[in-house]
Amino acid sequence: MKEIPQIQKLKLHYESHRSKLFTGQSESGDTILLKEDLTGDLGRLHNEAMISGRSSHNEVNSQVILYNGRVVMVREFIPGSTLKEALEKGSLDTKSFLELAIKLCHEVQDLHSKGALHNDLNPKNIIVTEDLSACQLIDYEFGSSIENIELQYEPLSTISGTIEYISPEQTGRMNRKLDQRSDYYALGATFYEMLTSQPPFVGSDLLAMIHCHLAINPVPPSQINKGIPEALDKIVLKLLEKNAEERYQSIPGLLADLNFALENWKASGKIPEFEPGLTDIASKLHISQKLYGREKEIKELSKHFKLACEGKKVLMTIGGFSGVGKSVLSQELYKESSVKNGLFLSGAFDVLDRQTPYLAFVKAFRQFAEWLLVETTEVQAHWAKKLNKDLKGLGQIILEMAPNLKHILPPQPQLVNLTGYENQQRIQFTINAFLQSLASEDTPLVLFLDDYQWANDASIELLKSLFNNYSLSHVMILVAYRDNETNEFHPFTQAIKSIKSNNLDEDYLIIKELHLAPLSLNHVGALISDTLKLESLEVASLAELIYSKTKGNPFSLNKFLESLYIKKLLEFDYDSNKWTWDIRTINAQNLSEDIVDLLLLRIRELPEEALQVIKVASVFGMEFSLFQLSLITGQHMTQIHQYLWPLIQEGSLIPVGNDYKYIPEYYGETNKDIRFRFAHARIQQAVYALLEETEESKFHFEVGQIYLNKLSQSEIAQKPIEIGLHFAIGYKEVLKAKNKEQIGWLLLDSGRKSAQSASFEGALSFTEKGIELLDDKLGNEEKFELYLGALEYSYLLRDPVKQAKFEKLAFNIADDQVKRVLVNEVIVRCLGFANLPKKAVEVAQVALKEVGIHIPDKASKIQVIFHAIKIQLLLPRKKLSKIKDIPEAKDPLALATFKLLLASLSSYFFVNISTYPLLIFQMIQLTLKKGMGPESVIGIASYGLILTTALKKPSDGYEVVKNSMELLTRPERMKYAATINMMYVSFTSHIKKNIVDSVPLTYEGYLKGLEYGNMEYACWNLFFGTALKFHVGDDYEAQHKEAMETEKFAIQYNFANQAAITQIIEKCLAVYLEESKNINEALKELPRKLEDNYKIALKETNHIFLMSYYGYIGSTLMFFGKYGEAFDYFDKLPSHSKDQPTSFFIHYYNINSGLNAVFLMFQIGSSSFRDSDLKAMIQETIDDLRSLSKLNPVCYTPYLNIFEASLEYYETKQLDHEKLEVSAENLKELKHTRYYILFAELISQFFKKEKNPKSEYWSNQAAAEAKRIGCVSKSIFLLHEEDDSTSSKASRYEFSSSSTEIGQIDTQTLVKTMEALVSEIKLEALLEKLITYAMENTGAQEGHFLINRDGKWILEVSTMANHQLHTHFPKEDLDETEAVSPAIINYAKASKEPLLIEDAFTTKPFDSDEIVKSKRLKSILCIPFINQSKISGIIYLTHSLTKNAFSKNQISLMRLMAAQIGGIIENALLYENMEKLVQERTRELEEEKQKSDALLLNILPKEIATELIKTGKASARLYEKVSVMFVDIKDFTRIAQRLSPDELVQNLQVFFTRFDEIMDEYGLEKIKTIGDAYMAAGGIPIPSEDHALRILEAARDILKFTDQYNEKSRLHNKPVFQIRIGIHLGPVVAGVVGHKKFAYDIWGDTVNIASRMESNSETGKINVSEDFFNEIKSTYACEFRGEIDVKNKGMMNMYFVNHPRTQGHVET
Repeated sequence: MKEIPQIQKLKLHYESHRSKLFTGQSESGDTILLKEDLTGDLGRLHNEAMISGRSSHNEVNSQVILYNGRVVMVREFIPGSTLKEALEKGSLDTKSFLELAIKLCHEVQDLHSKGALHNDLNPKNIIVTEDLSACQLIDYEFGSSIENIELQYEPLSTISGTIEYISPEQTGRMNRKLDQRSDYYALGATFYEMLTSQPPFVGSDLLAMIHCHLAINPVPPSQINKGIPEALDKIVLKLLEKNAEERYQSIPGLLADLNFALENWKASGKIPEFEPGLTDIASKLHISQKLYGREKEIKELSKHFKLACEGKKVLMTIGGFSGVGKSVLSQELYKESSVKNGLFLSGAFDVLDRQTPYLAFVKAFRQFAEWLLVETTEVQAHWAKKLNKDLKGLGQIILEMAPNLKHILPPQPQLVNLTGYENQQRIQFTINAFLQSLASEDTPLVLFLDDYQWANDASIELLKSLFNNYSLSHVMILVAYRDNETNEFHPFTQAIKSIKSNNLDEDYLIIKELHLAPLSLNHVGALISDTLKLESLEVASLAELIYSKTKGNPFSLNKFLESLYIKKLLEFDYDSNKWTWDIRTINAQNLSEDIVDLLLLRIRELPEEALQVIKVASVFGMEFSLFQLSLITGQHMTQIHQYLWPLIQEGSLIPVGNDYKYIPEYYGETNKDIRFRFAHARIQQAVYALLEETEESKFHFEVGQIYLNKLSQSEIAQKPIEIGLHFAIGYKEVLKAKNKEQIGWLLLDSGRKSAQSASFEGALSFTEKGIELLDDKLGNEEKFELYLGALEYSYLLRDPVKQAKFEKLAFNIADDQVKRVLVNEVIVRCLGFANLPKKAVEVAQVALKEVGIHIPDKASKIQVIFHAIKIQLLLPRKKLSKIKDIPEAKDPLALATFKLLLASLSSYFFVNISTYPLLIFQMIQLTLKKGMGPESVIGIASYGLILTTALKKPSDGYEVVKNSMELLTRPERMKYAATINMMYVSFTSHIKKNIVDSVPLTYEGYLKGLEYGNMEYACWNLFFGTALKFHVGDDYEAQHKEAMETEKFAIQYNFANQAAITQIIEKCLAVYLEESKNINEALKELPRKLEDNYKIALKETNHIFLMSYYGYIGSTLMFFGKYGEAFDYFDKLPSHSKDQPTSFFIHYYNINSGLNAVFLMFQIGSSSFRDSDLKAMIQETIDDLRSLSKLNPVCYTPYLNIFEASLEYYETKQLDHEKLEVSAENLKELKHTRYYILFAELISQFFKKEKNPKSEYWSNQAAAEAKRIGCVSKSIFLLHEEDDSTSSKASRYEFSSSSTEIGQIDTQTLVKTMEALVSEIKLEALLEKLITYAMENTGAQEGHFLINRDGKWILEVSTMANHQLHTHFPKEDLDETEAVSPAIINYAKASKEPLLIEDAFTTKPFDSDEIVKSKRLKSILCIPFINQSKISGIIYLTHSLTKNAFSKNQISLMRLMAAQIGGIIENALLYENMEKLVQERTRELEEEKQKSDALLLNILPKEIATELIKTGKASARLYEKVSVMFVDIKDFTRIAQRLSPDELVQNLQVFFTRFDEIMDEYGLEKIKTIGDAYMAAGGIPIPSEDHALRILEAARDILKFTDQYNEKSRLHNKPVFQIRIGIHLGPVVAGVVGHKKFAYDIWGDTVNIASRMESNSETGKINVSEDFFNEIKSTYACEFRGEIDVKNKGMMNMYFVNHPRTQGHVET
């Protein structure tokens, strides 16, 4: 690159965030302009130089050079101002506009004629002369020398161009290509501003501006500027059409309309009405980009995207032949997703790369990462936090797919290597979690996956998992495929069928299939008519010809039209101003109907060298890079770029990314690599088809070889699959290669990498080929490991032929028992994964027999007991705590056997549960004999379960399982953490711990399951968490949501059993949340909703499901008082639970069953029910609880006490009140809320039977807790128990319509009241709400609330009903008020009971009360609120018109409120007192704060002080342009010697105080004083344009003040002070220094130079630098002092500022 010598008089001309412009003089004396790029993208400079070189203004002479080591662009300086500057004076009149518009059109036409687009046309990039007689375009940095550019969807921050003027297609959010009509849009926006002084759309929000360009029509210019003829609106608005086809198509067409308008304006001062564009036809072929015949499909896209935005998950498949427009149709959502702030990610599969796992997803994720890298730090931080949370520690998997995300996400934990099924599940979960994180209400996601017919098995499975994931929402997944290549047996077709059949919620998962047919003849005719701007009849014959050739395929149609144009069979006739053709000539050409021939038409014309390069490019698939082609061909990237240039220009090759500059020379100079893609898969396939069969294999082989030869080992290790793919396709050549051993090792590595990504198809293919190449080079051990891997891949791919092949090979090479066991382990494990447990058990039984472990077909109880006793002898109780000390196993056969036993467990569990314990015993026995294997932890934990259940040693079992958890510290055992965790939580933790404490452990187990790919036990952990929460009872609404999420997770990973059991809990929880009026119906419907799974479970004898079914439905019926129905369910429970391990479920089912028996026994008054002994059932529960209480007295003794007291009460009629109440309170402390509610209800019934007044208290307690956990219906049921103790309890949940209506009203009051309790702590607001709700509920005319304040009763609030409620706060003593009756209040105080008076006016003793008589009160309701035996408040309600206005129902509700409100009133009073104290303290603190803030404002600038106060820190900032002034007193030392210290300080105080005032007057910032020097600055902390002028005026005022001061001093014979001032202008850094003592200061060379200006100044003078002089020279007359030597700076030009210029002043 050429370097130019020093430029004279170089100075900054203009600066923006993108570039700096300098002017200077060349050696020849010409004024030149230098442009320096600030973005780091030097391609912009090359771009501008190249395109401006095509301009008709040859004198510009642009070139990119080196200047002082920096790359800059240099061109001739163009005099004049920008159009933007010219328009600052106002909009143009009509004549001036038209004349300048015509000149601009010629400029644009000239640029386009040279094959270039500007892409950033706007008033700032147009230079005009002062009289507007000439104009010139500048700033081509975004220009391009190619047409039909297809932009990709980009983040807002990287959109090129100026946002106010860019065309809709430039946003990348419109499915359209760029051509010269994009510049026409920008020209229209410029014309708009010329007429109105503003662009069409104005705003600072980028997204809003883009939306305007895409969807909002601009206001016609004549509505803004009334002086504009409306005819001009049509021209401007046609240029601003959203669709390029509706704009002007050529500059001649636009010029015709502008000239017509100008001529008429000149002639008459008017422009007649006319239709714009009548003569406008493009002379260059632009095929219309409208989508023809796809209106219905576009509506479907839009409709389904809206559903996704509403929270649905949409799968839309788009089938059709290649070229039918699937991708183009999908991209119609660019625009809509942009408007919704959504994400549009896309990726495609590749026919040549079916080995790379999840290829289309990888491309889409990398697209997201690249977009995120250029976003703001705030956006990046948002996504980093969100993704890091949602990926749950598995982010490393996403980083491997999208490496650039490592710059966004925090460091991710390394994951253990998994294989097979576990790895596949972990990857699927992570990708699902990633997409869930991306897709949200704020950012709906469109994921477009193209060419899914080429997806590999891993990608097919992933697609299925996405649509089994019911937690994924706000997403629309578009899947395009070639339906002619996917028959009904194709994996993709089968996957879609599977997704449809598994769709459990058609309202949530919307599946829509589109099939695109070729265009009809009418649509082809419309396209040609629009393209050629001719009537349909005129193009009919041409349309029929093209339709017959292309069969209506849009891609073929476009290419055919292009071929006619290229061959000049379709031409524009300038004489007739229309397109012409000759059908006979076209037919005579005998053009091929084969699309491949059309595609190759241009390619075959390439030189042989270029043809070879493009053929090599096709070998890489859809995408390739110059570097790759350079590696293969051995040619320089610049030469390759030149070869590809014709195909880039015509659009057959498209650069990946929007920053390509279309300048081969630039990339040649910078040696920068570029990636390209074929514009369509058909083009790539057409080029690839040029390869002969031998050539195809050879090319791929050579590509692989060159990679091996030219890349380093580390680079090869980064891309083994990519390289291996080429060798796999070129395998015929590999077999003949000399280095096939090297290739074989590479293919094996490719297989391992594929397996790590769960791409088992690729893993098997690569491994198989690698083994073949290395057959004689591999040792038996290596071969065996590879056969095992291949065997596992074969099972995972369900390929029986390969299974048989590798099973045989593995067994043949298994030369010892260890290897045979390992082969069988793979088979057993894979059969289990394939859901073939019976076959797995058969294989396991034979395999175990080979190693001396004899497992019977079905173990008898005697066999189990025998082996159990044997293990207990080997492992007595005293050794249980030392299990963790067992040494590690070393014996290979033992280690292999551990694996086989573990692989067998799950299959035995499902089909042979009675034999299952024998496998556990064998694992324990082997562990004790040979040592601890990694799998031993499962055996040990399982043995703990057997001890707990079958052997009835729960304490020992608990210790064993707990010890097994401590064994998980070694990495190789951690993969079993989720399993062990589940065992501990569900089967043993309750033995010694409160089950509430186990809830967090379930989530830990879930996370461990995710980390190690153990999705089955991750799901079990989630399930047990849901089950535990159901039993303890806490926020049932939240639990219901969690249950649904757990069910979705189970469905996603095909865990049907877990899903079905979770559904039972979910449906039961839904009943708990039902409204009271719907409870009976909901309870009836509950079994029906579970009917399908129930029938399946009965058929399959699924005891786990049936146990859960009867247990949960029975518990739910019992909770709502349906004791008889609940009995029927509990009665069936034992037959399904008897053979199950004793988990916490079984204990709590027993508790529920026993409690139901208690309720039922007291309800019917008998211990016999349907031939069953209820007392015996209760006793059975008591026996179970006694055993548990010995192990865990804290948790189970309360249950035991209540059951014992209940049975004792039935038998002896003696009720142990204290035992019952204390036990119930203990349950509340344990947070067993569900059981607290039930036992409180039971105690209430017992107390009612005893006529104990505390009955209502316990009923209210139960109701309150039921309401707290979200079960409002239960709360209402408890409140509506009949007062009559003889009433039938069996009917207490059945209400008449009238009572139900009352219940609904009461419910509303209860809900409102509870909300008030929660939301209000301030007394007045609380009481106002409560009295209002009481009035609404009771219909009272008056309501009053009295509060006990330190023993004095105060009337706090009163409410009157008169059309509406009127509330006030009297705050009167009870003795002084006339609003309430003291007698009634005193009665309530004394009795502490509610008082209900039907007619006080006639009821003694109240009829004589003065208040009752004066108000003629009839109905009165008075209720005290009691807290800890103390009355806190009293509510007093009256009605003077109606007797019996208040009911007992209302007393019940109000008493419930009373029980709760007493405490809250006390709290409110306490808060009120505290608030007064806080207010006083706050006032004091505020005063102190104001003092400190004021002090800070005295020290620091306001803006900086504010920042410091808000954030605790103030960031340093760079200011590019600041004026710095130093003021100094000359000979200060000499003066100081003549003055006393006091006098000296007083004088300085006078001067500096006045200087401070002057700074304030001019808005300048005092920086500091240093002795006698004073420093100030302008343009900080808030930048301004006029700071230089203001600081200069301040300096002049300082001199004036000094002169005035000195005059007075002379009169009094006092010393005079001589001032000198220096000023400089330049960049500084400003910030706050100090920790305890803050100071605002500035730094930089500008400060040093300003100081030098002062020291080189003279008294009474203002000395300024040349930079400052240039800033103010047009305003102030200055005296040039010449060059003066400045310390450490050399010679510098300096100026004295004399005075402001006057209008007639001439500089001399």
